[in-house]
Amino acid sequence: MPRVTPGFLANIAVGSATEGFPQMLPLLGTPETVPRKKCPISPAEPETPSSYSLEDYVFPRTTRLRLSSSALLPYAPFVPYATLIISLLSNRSMMVGTAACSDEIIMKPAKQSSNYEKHANAAGLQRALIDRFYRVIAGLLRPFDPGTVLDAGCGEGFTIARLKATGIGSSYTGFDISPDAVRVGRTIVPGISLSVGNVYRMRYAARSFDLVIASEVLEHLAEPVRALAEIRRVAKRHVLLIVPWEPWFWIANFLRGKYPSTWGNHPEHINHWTARSFVQLVSSCGLTVERSVISFPWTIVLARVPDAAKVA
Repeated sequence: MPRVTPGFLANIAVGSATEGFPQMLPLLGTPETVPRKKCPISPAEPETPSSYSLEDYVFPRTTRLRLSSSALLPYAPFVPYATLIISLLSNRSMMVGTAACSDEIIMKPAKQSSNYEKHANAAGLQRALIDRFYRVIAGLLRPFDPGTVLDAGCGEGFTIARLKATGIGSSYTGFDISPDAVRVGRTIVPGISLSVGNVYRMRYAARSFDLVIASEVLEHLAEPVRALAEIRRVAKRHVLLIVPWEPWFWIANFLRGKYPSTWGNHPEHINHWTARSFVQLVSSCGLTVERSVISFPWTIVLARVPDAAKVA
């Protein structure tokens, strides 16, 4: 069995103390992060490899966490209580609001992704958090009234379905690297253009969409800066970026018994940002951050592309 290590927490160190996470600092191990590249000044500058494959998106599963048992001891007395509370809340019928799209899927994927499982099988507290998440997104986007919307890494199309149901946007496009997710998405949002695509090399012209969304995509990528440059290239006005809010996303998974072999870290998450460090990353890529919101357990950033006013 592979050794369990928390090297992924190393890139949470930036901003931890200033964001109220000093208690997490003893958990930080030796940095094992993917080398960061400075974002290209121009969207045309990123390197363009001849081809990409699934391995570009999914980090090798040999990466694990290195966690000291002594560092966890101070938190041990709280684990049983937190686990019990989360378990009780998760089993309650605590629906908040009305789901904007049906969770009764016509066609299920051969192998359920974590995104499909989260949306289609959520109940109790998890359902409440997802519904609140989409209400926050709707509140952020409604004042800007985007017309054309691209969901980069759309998965099974749940985000597009929610936007469509709430009247945000008039034309929707989505792509994902998973053919199975796209196939299922076409049954969830029939009539919407969904295709298999690559976030590093989108086939769309520059400034093609009023709004480009990347929801829970960047944490999976070996080169998030390159993806952000491409997202910026095809966006005309705004981009909406959503990533897990670390370290709380990891802690919540750990307390409810998810991914025990990696101590709560999703095995395909290779980037871990606090809210502050993610805003810094987005700003460093030439995007103007207009709003940064926490909807537990996600960080949501709405940013404007350069010279958006000139093409609005």
